[in-house]
Amino acid sequence: MGRDEKKPRRSLHGLWSDVDDRQNSVIESPLDGEIRQLVANLGKELLTGREIVAAGLTGGWEGKGITDSVEWLANQRRKRRDKFD
Repeated sequence: MGRDEKKPRRSLHGLWSDVDDRQNSVIESPLDGEIRQLVANLGKELLTGREIVAAGLTGGWEGKGITDSVEWLANQRRKRRDKFD
């Protein structure tokens, strides 16, 4: 890219930023390794988005038969109070 040429700009949620090569690379946070270790200590494995969908681990309230989230939450709280009373 020449000195006088402007770099393309990218908008993300209304914020503009210059596009550069760093945006195309994977940047790993120091916490990523710690998170992987914690998950491994629990005997679990991190899943990619594709693996989560393939395993059927998506869905919301409807998939659990919950039609009214407020009522469901009130019932959960009542059950918890009853359990400890």
